[in-house]
Amino acid sequence: MEYHADMQRKSRSDERRRHHVVEVFAVLAVAAASTAVTTDHGVPDDAIHAGVPAVDATIDFNRDVRPILVARCFACHGPDASTRKRSLRLDVRAGAVEPAKPGRRPAVLPHDASGSLLLERITDDLDPMPPSGEPLTTDEVEILRRWIDAGAEYDGHWSWKPIQDPAPPTVEEDRSATVRNDLDRFIDDRLHAEGLTAADDATPARQIRRLAFDLTGLPPDRESIEGFERDPSDEHWNRIVEAYLASPAFGERWGRHWLDLVRYAETYGHEFDYPVREAWRYRDWVVRAFNQDLGYDRFVAEQIAGDLLDPRPNPVDGTNESVIGTGHWYFHQAVHAPTDVTQDQSERISNQLEVFGQGFLGLTVACARCHDHKFDAISTRDYYALSGYLQSMHQGYAYLDPHARIADSVARLEDAGPSPDVRSTLTPPTRLAAYLVAAAAARPNRTADGKAWKPIDLERIETVADARDLDPDLLGRWAETFRDDAWRSADHPWRAWVLLGHDGAIDDEASRRDRQGQVIPNIDLIIDEDATVLESFDGPTPDLRWYPTGWAWTGTEDVVTPRLGTLASDDGDQRLQGTIRSETFTLDRRFLHWRVRGDGNGARIRLVVEGMMMDEFNALLFGGYRRDVASNDGWRHVVNDTRLQSGSRAHLELIDDGPGRLEVDAIWMSDRGDGRLPGEDLPDWIDAARGEDSNGLADAFANAATDAGGSNRYREPLRDRLIDAGLWGDTGAEADANRQAVNAEERRRNKIAGDIPTPVRVLAALEGSGVDPNVSIRGSHRTPGEVAVRSFITSISGEPTTPDDSGSGRLELVETIFAESNPFPARVMTNRVWHHLFGRGLVATTDDFGGLGEMPSHPELLDHLASEFRTNWSVKDLIRSIVLSSAYRRSSVPAEATADRMRSIDPSRSLLAAAPIRRLQAEAIRDSMLFTSDRLDPTRGGASVGTHLTPFMNGRGRPGRSGPLDGDGRRSLYLEVRRNFANPMLAAFDLPAPMTTVGRRNSSNVPAQSLVLLNDPFVHEMAVAWAESILADAAIGSDDARARHLWRQAFAVAPTDEDVRTIVDHVSESTDRLEAWTDVTHALYNAKAFVHLD
Repeated sequence: MEYHADMQRKSRSDERRRHHVVEVFAVLAVAAASTAVTTDHGVPDDAIHAGVPAVDATIDFNRDVRPILVARCFACHGPDASTRKRSLRLDVRAGAVEPAKPGRRPAVLPHDASGSLLLERITDDLDPMPPSGEPLTTDEVEILRRWIDAGAEYDGHWSWKPIQDPAPPTVEEDRSATVRNDLDRFIDDRLHAEGLTAADDATPARQIRRLAFDLTGLPPDRESIEGFERDPSDEHWNRIVEAYLASPAFGERWGRHWLDLVRYAETYGHEFDYPVREAWRYRDWVVRAFNQDLGYDRFVAEQIAGDLLDPRPNPVDGTNESVIGTGHWYFHQAVHAPTDVTQDQSERISNQLEVFGQGFLGLTVACARCHDHKFDAISTRDYYALSGYLQSMHQGYAYLDPHARIADSVARLEDAGPSPDVRSTLTPPTRLAAYLVAAAAARPNRTADGKAWKPIDLERIETVADARDLDPDLLGRWAETFRDDAWRSADHPWRAWVLLGHDGAIDDEASRRDRQGQVIPNIDLIIDEDATVLESFDGPTPDLRWYPTGWAWTGTEDVVTPRLGTLASDDGDQRLQGTIRSETFTLDRRFLHWRVRGDGNGARIRLVVEGMMMDEFNALLFGGYRRDVASNDGWRHVVNDTRLQSGSRAHLELIDDGPGRLEVDAIWMSDRGDGRLPGEDLPDWIDAARGEDSNGLADAFANAATDAGGSNRYREPLRDRLIDAGLWGDTGAEADANRQAVNAEERRRNKIAGDIPTPVRVLAALEGSGVDPNVSIRGSHRTPGEVAVRSFITSISGEPTTPDDSGSGRLELVETIFAESNPFPARVMTNRVWHHLFGRGLVATTDDFGGLGEMPSHPELLDHLASEFRTNWSVKDLIRSIVLSSAYRRSSVPAEATADRMRSIDPSRSLLAAAPIRRLQAEAIRDSMLFTSDRLDPTRGGASVGTHLTPFMNGRGRPGRSGPLDGDGRRSLYLEVRRNFANPMLAAFDLPAPMTTVGRRNSSNVPAQSLVLLNDPFVHEMAVAWAESILADAAIGSDDARARHLWRQAFAVAPTDEDVRTIVDHVSESTDRLEAWTDVTHALYNAKAFVHLD
């Protein structure tokens, strides 16, 4: 044999030799372990020909006529009025049989095809319809002719019709051997009608290999294969099915199918490929949901409104599982600097509704964005009504509380009652001004480089203290405290005194002017009489509706309660974290003003415009909209200039994500970039700071800090900083006693609360106020039309009612989606399950059940399964009913008696006279290599393994370091999914790009796949590992046994003696046994049978 001769030529390079060996064994493997692995396609895969059957004795409108009208007529004469030509409408019978305008001929004359204008135009050689594209075929013309002659009756689209539960057909006794359950009765009935004979069961090895990959995505182990070969009974099959359904690998396999639908990714793509933080938690949630067999209705409900549902506790740590499902909304791509933020939101919502429509409903909802859907009963109003739900919720992070430790702490604090305000009960010092002036007098000098302060001169402290009758210890503390430049930082409440008075700038004209410009709040000097107050927090309830998550702002309640004219995040405990989001409002003034203060890390304010969240990574056009507020507890006046987003919708976020606090006094809008609200006071020390008298400034600050009759807004920050620094008193002992009193109360509260762990953050959709958007004429927000109140698709649910604007209305949306009258969720998911088990759905167009989609191959069977599915929404029960059928267990070799007819009338094998031959999906191929090489790490869940970077994977957003070549042995599900840096091997085998819903992956056969199997370093590494494992297995004592073991691992079926002989001969001729066995394992990986199911 020529290949063997090439293999024995030792002078050739190892690489060339290896390739020849691969070719030999790959050819043998295909011949011995597989039937034909190519699929015949005799039907064009395009919308024009989709579903057009050969001429039949009877005409069915949905099966025969609708596909022709959809593909050839609806673009100009369909439901979209904006593009309808000559007012002719062919999607409804009235439009076809009545004149489009007075005086015109009807397009269709029922029972008179020869006199119908429709037939006349489509057969006009000089001016045919449609005006572009291919003319109708002879068969298509004949179908329309016979339909008109029969009366031109219309029928509602099959997928809009209610689900029926037809009785299973009766099967004659002579065909009953192929029937194991009711599913088989429907399949057999169609086969009998088409004159086809069902193939026998596949061999036990092929059956169990098919089942293992379909249910777990991994090969079966040898013991299971041989056990089923010994006992291929139905009872044994049932036990194997239950074992695979109960395996944790089941959720990993079926979870990956779902991730295709929601375009799961862990980066946003575009220029810098910024991360989608915590995305992997959604992935793990999906896996858990499938393993737990979470009811599909609840599974979908949690993804639409999981933040609003009653919590579903995680069985391990008790956290709320429901909210995690909402994260899928935000796996869209995103740009960080859109010049038109409203248009950018429109693009994101279009993608979200595309995924929602196709993924959950099998309908191309997004096609109605610019005009009424051209082929389905989905209006533009429907599209914008659905978009209102998305504009009424906000992207953010939900806080999870493992084992309820945070909730328990909060409950203990609330049971203990409010903490007494110890600070306000402390006696104010009477000599505060004296200490301020004395500390300035005892101030040390700066170092020569001006970067630090020299040490305190204790003798000078004593001298100054004695001269002024002050406590020298306390004075030393004052002097030491003011050496800390944090007291000179912007927003610190004592900054003006320290820079002007303590440092002596007030005594020097040049320095005084410079420092006065820094410390006097010029932004607040003018009163803005025309301001629009959004939130004052002056009353017992806020002016805006606020929507909380976490515990910092509201504890265990959902009610936001101001106190003393402000809202603070530390009323319970500074360690608690949380966020509140405002209702949506319109940016109709140029400037947005905040008066806030904060202390510690994690205190943050944020203006979110049209859902734009990418300023977290790169602000650019949204600079300053997301601000940290570590102001040393001094008040800060923040101004956002929103001129670039004028007229846009926005909401506010107050975030406390650290061990500190955030307090907000007021939020307002104005056309001015400066000014304070009417009724707001300036700090009492302002006038003194404008002067030249340090003593007067000290008196002003002392009075502002101690006068109970003054402004509480400014007194508290001044007082509290002194208490915390141990300076609140006339002596050191008094100051220590005051600080200890405060600390004692804090210790008491901390003891009550106990340890408060950091919450787990998950990407989530969070509730907001109701938004009913305008229809965008032709998809442009610059040309608004009528208001579309939030509602579901009218042709399914009926006319909408006015929703409540206090919330998004997503709970009501879930109820509508799963109403008995909506057939889509059950049919679509049933079809998806069928598709994943047979490689083709009962409806081949898994993501489009509309006009451009195909008719079901078995409509009654689809409804029978969907009806059963709706009884309990159990995906595992649905899968079980299918894999227990004869149809699933069938051989891929057609019955000889009707093999030629099957190839003629059913080249796609959708009728299931024989099992379709399918290529494994990308992840299953890679995971099989890990499995066979004994390198598979079965660890479940957790953060994704970083992408392995090749030298060719370059560009912006490239990760800082590469992940391991073998992905740490983890299943492909757990590899990081980066939009701009896809795994090359998985991409070659058609892992879909995460752009939109993909319910049916491509199954290509291209040279790149062969090159990957030949040359990819991962494949080589796994081949070596597989060879090492077979040589290290002491239980396998001969090369003959090793060859048989490898073959079983690769293909499940037993090898022929010739296969074994070829392998053993090659190994025996080599002096390097590891290299020789690596040749074999690499060759087996390259076999077509390794990457296909038959």
